[in-house]
Amino acid sequence: MMLNFLTVLSAFARQYWQLIVAVVAAIALYFSGYQSGKESIQAELSALKQQYAQQAVAAQAEYNQTLAKANEAAAAWQTRAAQADQELATANNQTRERAAETKKGISDAIAKDKADSQCIDGFGANGLQQYKRALGY
Repeated sequence: MMLNFLTVLSAFARQYWQLIVAVVAAIALYFSGYQSGKESIQAELSALKQQYAQQAVAAQAEYNQTLAKANEAAAAWQTRAAQADQELATANNQTRERAAETKKGISDAIAKDKADSQCIDGFGANGLQQYKRALGY
């Protein structure tokens, strides 16, 4: 039985040897193409991964640079704010001192006017002069 099968197979191979060679060649070409395609895709994938990594490094560097500039700007604004706070505190102190001096001056002028006893409270020569000074004339 086995001998019959081998005889039939041998006869088939002799008759269709070109077809068998073509099928084997086609299978070999298919697998070599598959392997070549796989290697090509692997190389392309590797290149894309490398490109992505380079872009990620560049993006991180750009982010760090932008962050450094933003930190510098924030520090400059903080310096300006501290300087403005100092100027405002100085101006407030000067305003308080002037207000206190003006109040004292008004009280003194009213007292001088009363001492002269020739005027109504605050409307004598000294009081009017003090009001003019307080109003900036």
